[in-house]
Amino acid sequence: MRYFGQLLRVETVDLRGRGGRPVSSGTVYLTLIDAKGRPFGPVLHEPGANDMTFIVNERTIGAAGFKVTATEAVSIGEALVRQVTPLTITYDLNSPMQEALDGFLATQ
Repeated sequence: MRYFGQLLRVETVDLRGRGGRPVSSGTVYLTLIDAKGRPFGPVLHEPGANDMTFIVNERTIGAAGFKVTATEAVSIGEALVRQVTPLTITYDLNSPMQEALDGFLATQ
């Protein structure tokens, strides 16, 4: 999971594998998360690849983050989220804080 720290109207989510490796060798599923931590909107899916772009159609609703699952192991080296605004803004979700939060919540 990745959390934005605010509600964003997401246009795209780009994932890149760690160290030039694929994000996953199997199908990858992405679901947006609402302000209460619940999934919403369609479950997007893409075949495993080194670089993946998920195009979000639920742009009118603010998302608090996203969740990634896959049929095989996942290794994300970079996660970029582009927000729908008059001026396109891209957020890089790869800080040590983000990874620590991910690891902590995964154990809960």
